Order: sequence, then structure tokens, then C-alpha cells
Amino acid sequence: KASLIGVDAITIPPAILEKMFHHPLTGTGIERFNRDVLYSQQVNEVMKTRDDLPVAGMDISLYETLAIMTQKKIGLVIIVNDKKKLEGIVTDGDIRRILISSKENLNRGVKEIMNRNPITIKDTIFVVQALEMMEEKRITTLVVVNEDNIPIGYLNLHDILPHYS
Repeated sequence: KASLIGVDAITIPPAILEKMFHHPLTGTGIERFNRDVLYSQQVNEVMKTRDDLPVAGMDISLYETLAIMTQKKIGLVIIVNDKKKLEGIVTDGDIRRILISSKENLNRGVKEIMNRNPITIKDTIFVVQALEMMEEKRITTLVVVNEDNIPIGYLNLHDILPHYS
């Protein structure tokens, strides 16, 4: 009413101002919109690629593997052969489990402990399918490979969820 009669400025407590812009259905609407986006987006629209990819050859040590994880800020390294094809992955959990038995294991080669059958996905599946797979397998990261089994990216749960919560 104040603006209708020509008032230029008013004083309102912040709590009242916030209530003016809050509607009970706003949160529900945002949640539904984000869910719809999740169901329509493909992995290739969200995955990390190129310079973000934590890739290494099979002849690196666990110490070097940790350095790559630290540099790329992700808890896994994708291990490839000379032809750049996926051979396996090593996670930070794999390294922790090995180091518990002996810190001397830090000098071991990554090919001795890597998972040779990592769960992979193609970049054309929907993000929601990838999330379902992560939940089913109880993992947080999936390696994205092309038709030749060459890693082209990875999809991490923490990179997806901020867009949909």
C-alpha cells in the first residue's frame, strides 16, 4: 500500500522482508525443477574431462598416485595402458588399506593393487542412471569411457549434487 500512495522508502525488519518473498511452494517447485533437469541431462554435460582427468600409466608408484590425486583434487586415478585404454583404477581407499599393513607399501607399483574391473559408463547415459548406479554399487565416482574403452572423463557424486539440491 505504501508504494501505491507514493512513498519512496520504508523501514522493515529483515525477518518481515524475508517473509514477503517466501512462499510455501517455492521450495517444492525448485526441487521438482532440479529433478526434471537431472532426468534430462546426459553424463557428457556434467562429467570432468581433459585436464581434470586423473590418468596415469601402469608403472607409477602409489606415492606418485597420491600426488596425482592431490593435484587433481579427486580420490581416484584412472590407470591406462600404452594405448590409452583403461586397465583399472586406484582409489584413495585402496591406498589407505595398503598403507595400514605397512608404510613400505608406498613404494609398490600401482598395478599391484589397482581394481582391474572398474565400473564404467558411457557419456550418453542420463545422469540419473549414473546416480542410480552409484547408489547401487555404493561408490561416488564412475569412469566415463568411449566405445574403445578409452577414458574420456569421470563423473563424481559431489560434482553432480550441488546442481540438483
